[in-house]
Amino acid sequence: MNYGERVVKPLPQAVRQLSERLMMKPTVENVECINNQLLKVSRTAPHDDLIIFIVDAYVLGEGDTFEIIKNNPTINTILALSLWNQYTYDAKTLARENGVAVFTYSELMGAVYYYGKRYLDYVSPKKD
Repeated sequence: MNYGERVVKPLPQAVRQLSERLMMKPTVENVECINNQLLKVSRTAPHDDLIIFIVDAYVLGEGDTFEIIKNNPTINTILALSLWNQYTYDAKTLARENGVAVFTYSELMGAVYYYGKRYLDYVSPKKD
């Protein structure tokens, strides 16, 4: 099982900025910061709430993803926060098999409009 590269806790100001940006979305009613790595995002019906685990990772790997899910059984999303962050295919696959979405920041900004399977399987549109 592959672990990622430089997987650390996000900076508090980055989490605040994320919360503020999410509050601008019409599907979001409230954002509660549970701690520096967990956000609860309450969304309008029929959208379900999001429990987002936040990491700052150059590359989020399968091993890190497994440990995050194991240690945080209530989450339904893992976010690689910084704009240059990414995740491996295996990390996304493992998470999806456990009912957890894995997104980059930009992907989350698009996925927040979806729910259910469409949220879990969200892929950003390709740019021309």
